[in-house]
Order: sequence, then C-alpha cells, then structure tokens
Amino acid sequence: MGGFGQMEEVLAMIDSYRLNGLDIAMDCYPYFAFSTRIGTPTYDPGWLDRYHCDYDALEFSEGKYKAQRATKETFEELRRDFPECITVCHVMKEEDIRLAFRHKRVMLGSDGLMNNGQGHPRAAGSFPKFLVEFAKKGTISLYEAIEKMTAIPAQRLGLGNKGRLNVGADADITIFDPEKVKDGATFAEPVLPPVGIDYVLLGGQIVAKDCVILKNNCGKAIRL
Repeated sequence: MGGFGQMEEVLAMIDSYRLNGLDIAMDCYPYFAFSTRIGTPTYDPGWLDRYHCDYDALEFSEGKYKAQRATKETFEELRRDFPECITVCHVMKEEDIRLAFRHKRVMLGSDGLMNNGQGHPRAAGSFPKFLVEFAKKGTISLYEAIEKMTAIPAQRLGLGNKGRLNVGADADITIFDPEKVKDGATFAEPVLPPVGIDYVLLGGQIVAKDCVILKNNCGKAIRL
C-alpha cells in the first residue's frame, strides 16, 4: 500500500528487510486508482483527510450511480444502503506507481474485484495496460515488462515450468504485436477485451486468438 506518496520510503524499507534475510515479494497493478467496497473500513470517517481528496475522487462501479463520481450525499446514501457497492478511488500517485515498477523485484499484479462484470478494469486489462502505460512509455523496457509478467511471478510461486520458453517448459505462450497491443477495459466498462494479442497458448493448445477466447477450461488455479 505504497501508492499515496510514500513509495520511495516503502521500497527502501523492504530492501532493508530483504538485506537482513526476510523473504518479501512485491507486486503492483498498473493503474492509478484503487478499488474496494464502499462499506469497508477504508472509507471510515477521516478517509478524505487520509487521501487528501474530496468526494469526487470516488467513482461508483455498480448500482444506480454507476460510472458517476461521488458527492457527499451519494456517498452517504450508498455506504448506508448498499455497503457492498464496488468503488474506485482515484487517489494513487502516478509517480509512485512508476517508481515501483522501476524496482527490479516488483512484479505485475492484477488483484481484480468484480461483481457481475462490474469493478476495476485491472481484472481484465492489467497485462496489456502494463505494456502500454509502462513499457511503451519508457518507464521500463519491454523485456523488463515481460519478466515482471512471467519469469518473476513463476519463480516466486515455485513454478519451474512456467515463465520461460526453453525445452521442458509448459508451452504457455502469448504472441502479441507490441506496437498494436492495447487494453480495452475502462473504469466504466471494466471487462472489455484488449487488442493486439494474436494468440495465447496454454500447454501448447491455442486458447485465444485475436483477443477472442476459444477455450476456457485449459488453465488451473494455483493453491498455495
């Protein structure tokens, strides 16, 4: 939770812990807004001061005010009557997120909270968004971006056959055009597909072509 002006301090602290032998991993999603339900303690009294914002930093992701920014009245109404309402809060600092991804040990995360197709676009758009917002704009190189999406998470999870293309790996392959790839998911429509991804293979099987899913039962959950 270091995207609110304290990222440099957080990264330095974690580096210090790692140097002293503590096993810590870090991930970050490539957006400048977080998401949670309106009834959570995140929005307990004092949140406006904590995030240095006004009510209009908050966007409703579902319900009768979907895609609208909050007012004091609508915030209080939904927190009282619809505490499960998913919200997006546009208060994260862009410079903090870019700083995080320049750190060699920070991998990409998605962490998508969804309800009936509504929520934060990171659930559907994180990977193409990462390529567009951080690799194409020069925060990191394309090779660094791919490493943060594949090899580093695979190593962290102990998946020796993932995150690489050499002999013996699982033939999980994504083929995309780095000039054309672009996320489609938005805060208003968070499950729109991307463009520019030609093929996705899992275990050597083609499961998606031209951003259209052909097979949806080839993956498996990882339980740790």
